[in-house]
Formats: sequence, C-alpha cells, structure tokens
Amino acid sequence: MKSDQVVEAGARIWVGFQGTSFNGELKELIDEYRISGFVLFRRNIESSGQLKELTSSIRKYVRSKLDREPNIAVDQEGGSVRRLFFVETPSAEELGKGSDADLSSAVYKTAVSLRSHGINVNLAPVLDVATPKTPEFLRSRCFGSDPALVARIGSLWIELHQKHGIRCVAKHYPGLGRATLDPHKEELSIYWLTPQQMWQDLQPFSAAVSSRVWGIMVSHASYPLWNSTPRAKPAFMSDLACREWLRKRLSFQGIVFSDDLDMGAVKGKFTAEEIAWNATMAGVDCFLVCNDINHAIEIHSALVELADRDKLFCKHHSYSAYRLLDQHRQLL
Repeated sequence: MKSDQVVEAGARIWVGFQGTSFNGELKELIDEYRISGFVLFRRNIESSGQLKELTSSIRKYVRSKLDREPNIAVDQEGGSVRRLFFVETPSAEELGKGSDADLSSAVYKTAVSLRSHGINVNLAPVLDVATPKTPEFLRSRCFGSDPALVARIGSLWIELHQKHGIRCVAKHYPGLGRATLDPHKEELSIYWLTPQQMWQDLQPFSAAVSSRVWGIMVSHASYPLWNSTPRAKPAFMSDLACREWLRKRLSFQGIVFSDDLDMGAVKGKFTAEEIAWNATMAGVDCFLVCNDINHAIEIHSALVELADRDKLFCKHHSYSAYRLLDQHRQLL
C-alpha cells in the first residue's frame, strides 16, 4: 500500500476471531493488516475474569503496535442476545412493554458491565419495527410495532449508553421488521408497498440520528422501492440507501457499518472486490467480517488494490479510513 495514495485499509475492517485469549491469529491481524476493531462473540467468553484479561491484552498490543485505542464491540441487546451471558437484562420486546425506569436500569447495568470488561461499543439497539410477519429470530429483539414507540425507546437507549461511555451502533437500517427470511441464511428483499410504510421503518433511525448515535449498521436486504433493477443491490452496497437517504436526507454524520459479511445473504453471492467497491462508493465506512478471517483478508486486499488503481475510489476509501482513525484517537 502506498502511503501517499491510501490510508490504512485495516482501519475499515472489524473482525471476529476464534479463541478466548490473545493468540497468534490476533497478533497477525494487528501486525500484518493493522486491524484495530474487534467483535466478540459467545465463543470468545468463558468468564468475567477471562474476558477482562482478553480485552486488556488486545488493548495493550494495539496501543504498542498501532499507537491507537482499539474498538472492542459486542452485541449486548438483552434477552437471548447477550454475549456477556452473565449480565442478565430484559429483551428489547420486554423493555418496549415496560417503563422508562426499567429501560434506564437495564441500560445502566449493560453499559457499566461493558465498560468494566474493556468493551467500548455495543452493536445495538435494534431499531427494526416489528410486524405480524416479523420472523421469530428478530421479533424479541424489537422494541415493538409502533414506529413512534421504537423511536422513543431507541433514542433513550442510545442516549443512556453514550452518557456512560459506550458507543452505540443502531441496526438494521433501513429496517428489517418486514423481512420474511433470515439474512443470516439467505438473500432477502423488503417490500415497502407505499411511501408511508417506508417512513414508518425509517422513523426510528431518524430519531437515532437526532440522538447523535455513533454508528448505524446497514442491512443486507435489498429494497426494491429504492431500486427496481432485476437484481437490486443489498442496502449496504446501494448509493441510494447510504449516501442519498442515510447521509443526505437523514443527515447522519457518524460511522456507517455493514452487517456481518459472512452472513448467508452476502457471502458467496459477491466477490470481495464487488463488496469493497460497491459499499465504499455507496458510503459504508466500516466492514464487519465476523467469522472467516480469510474473508477479512480478501476484503482488505480488495480495498488496497482498488485504492491503488482508482483515484475516485481512493478518495472515498481514504475519507472513511480517516473518519475511523479519528474515532480511535478520540478514545486515547
């Protein structure tokens, strides 16, 4: 990579990894690819003490090698989606039916627990608006079926987390509540039949932007109302979804994330170069690759090669990398 042409590709990739302690895989990711964003899963966590040791080791090594503070993230939504399994809080569905005091208590408990274990990013809340057809895998993760309620509770969740020093990444923009398939397993499209349905799904994300949410994760679904081509691109690869609507119309200035690129809706459907090109040009800053390290390395290589040979791509790539590196510096 030429330093005068492109900023570090590693800054734009957050990875999941195997193991419960600092290991050779992590060392290589940091040394060779300058990765400094990590997503922890249940497979990485055995106990409170072990988790603290793991995050401390990652932090010390990234600081010494890259002179930056790492972003260490989990999905700690509550209910069944709790990577820190020893921290019990209600599901989003339960919180949607409870009081603001219940929400404040759950968020405080979550934020304090994350910070004490060396985690600074929560890949939450889910701001999808539930419908009668929302699949079971998602329903309990939604605050409810009223867009105004989801917007209000989601905003409180974000403000309280960020007040206690935990960055939030709201998901799954522009909404998965109308899904009938699971994007972890297969490609899917969300069919808004009217502009009113579209605005119902967007309302919670608009509120999150007003609450200064740090990041927004873009879904793998396609939205034919926004793209009527024979094969509509997934939202995270769509200029209309990311630059036009999220950045311009909703005025979001934070970090734009892809969902996990190892999910069945994407992996094997697009090459690393197609993902890197389309998502970068659409306005995605950060790529999540949570299960396959080789896939993360392929995305890294594609970013480097595209930036070396295309000036416009290099401009967008560098802008995203600078944005993420600036966020790392703010943690120091």
